Amino acid sequence: MRQCIPTKPSRPSETGRIPYSYPDVDWVGETFRNNASNNKFNIEFTGGSAKFAYYILAGLVYDNGFIKNPDENEGYSTQNKYSRGNIRINLDAELTPTTRMKFNILGVLMESNRPGDSVNLWNLVYSIPSAAIPVRTADGLWGGNSTWSGLKNPVAQSQAAAYAKNHQRSLFADLTLTQDLSIIADGLAAEARMAYDNASNVYEDHSIESYQYGMAIPVAWQDGELTTTNFVGGTPSEMNSDADTNDYAHLFNFDARLKYRKTTASHNLSAELGWTFENQEKYGTNTTVYRQDVSLSVGYACRQRYFANITLLESGSSRLAPDSKWAFSPTVSAAWVLSEETFLKNCTWLDNLKLRASAGMLNADFLPEDTWTYYLQSYNPGASSYYFTSNYTTGGITNGTTLGRVATSDCGQEKAAKYNVGIDARMFGSL
Repeated sequence: MRQCIPTKPSRPSETGRIPYSYPDVDWVGETFRNNASNNKFNIEFTGGSAKFAYYILAGLVYDNGFIKNPDENEGYSTQNKYSRGNIRINLDAELTPTTRMKFNILGVLMESNRPGDSVNLWNLVYSIPSAAIPVRTADGLWGGNSTWSGLKNPVAQSQAAAYAKNHQRSLFADLTLTQDLSIIADGLAAEARMAYDNASNVYEDHSIESYQYGMAIPVAWQDGELTTTNFVGGTPSEMNSDADTNDYAHLFNFDARLKYRKTTASHNLSAELGWTFENQEKYGTNTTVYRQDVSLSVGYACRQRYFANITLLESGSSRLAPDSKWAFSPTVSAAWVLSEETFLKNCTWLDNLKLRASAGMLNADFLPEDTWTYYLQSYNPGASSYYFTSNYTTGGITNGTTLGRVATSDCGQEKAAKYNVGIDARMFGSL
């Protein structure tokens, strides 16, 4: 809305300045205050015994922002403030002489408040000239004209555009159980680990998208007096009341392993059989993923000179087509410590010399985010009609179906062959 209303000529002030028609505004000084406070509080508890130990941390961070006048509206603040509270608990317990448990949890609550619909005040401050518009008019309207809208007035945006708020909630927890199975076989143990991560964000939009603004536009000087017209623009609007979850992520992991170690004076044997399950879900469509891994790893060391390791991994992913969800990934490696051999044992300047090599096949389910159903044929119903008759008419059919994305067959996991050869050496004590 725009109105041009002739007004009575205004007389210049004693200093010759007419701030409502010829403004000279320090936008930084009018929008922001010179200082703000940041507060951080932590409290810790730690203790326990030989069979039980704990650590607890509670923290609070509060940052009060730089908006100069954030409390001009009744019932809410437009201050760009930030607060975060978190609590961490770590527990380590010996449940039985052969069973040990570790539990860790971290919870975080965060809230941030900004004026308007997350408007960038610093961008406005450094974009608008000091002589463009006044902060306010003589009638109390926010400053603005046809060139510089009142929505570009950083002071108005910091006070009259209401506020927006973010709420972030996060929980991270993991549990580990270790069981010594020496009663079955010396060197045998089992381990199970579980982890759960959950994070979400709720956005509240309580902003006011439009408000009235204006300015006394100079027209002409006559007999030492200035003639102006009033410019009025903008339409007052109600405060928004939208609130919705705009981001979240859930991740669950479970890992179970059976471990075996056997050590003698000359030999060291280790073996590990494992199963891993992962469930991942993110904000959006078609974001749920399930993965599984079954692995066997065997390592052998002889006299600390010769080392060999083989790992066999079978991995599956729900992101892939039904007939190609699983893939096999073998890896082998070997190393030879030459500096432990007799013919180099007395070499005083050579402290360590090792040759190593490895080779393996890696498989991954990396796919673009929009190709979750690449292995399915898609169709577009209600699209352009298909011509059935010899004279290219639809034969009475007004709505047809056309082919969409063509199915991709025989597309499995992304494969990468990895090879590595290296030499490790330490000479003259420090090189």
